[in-house]
Amino acid sequence: VMKIYQDFIDNLLYERNQNNEFRFVAEQLLEMHEEALSRNNPIIVELGVDKGHSTRVFLNSIDGKTEATLISVDIRDCSGAVECDNWNFLQADSADWNTILNSFPIIKSGIDILYVDSLHTPQHVMREVYGFFPLVKKDGVIYFDDIDSSPYKNGQRKDSILIENANREILKLLDAIFQANLNDL
Repeated sequence: VMKIYQDFIDNLLYERNQNNEFRFVAEQLLEMHEEALSRNNPIIVELGVDKGHSTRVFLNSIDGKTEATLISVDIRDCSGAVECDNWNFLQADSADWNTILNSFPIIKSGIDILYVDSLHTPQHVMREVYGFFPLVKKDGVIYFDDIDSSPYKNGQRKDSILIENANREILKLLDAIFQANLNDL
């Protein structure tokens, strides 16, 4: 029996070895896929859906795991990004963790994987991290998208001073949070 979105995973495996821009995306998505596959029945919280690339990866990794849960949140209506009965989507501000917790109380039992790929501003990311970090299980992992400023530097492949600066600020914020919470990591 073929797992849901297996063709998407197969394409990522192919793209990872190509010499193009998408190989970086493929590598990150496949790393998250492996992490989710390695867990028995993970609770996964995805902040930001957009076109559903990471959603497909997570759905594939939990396919057949009856107690696994994927909860995805986006400020925009991304309910059509994927088709799966085992997917929980909430249209809401991803930093409004009270609304999210009220909608999905299972999160209170602990998050195995938290993926932060929503509004890329330091203020928003800080609200998400401080809202959800206490709920991440001791052996849980947090992934962040778009915190590397290198591709956005002048003359680089994505050249954008605004995104470069925003990503640099988010990385500084995450480093400060990491350093301040070393005893809890």
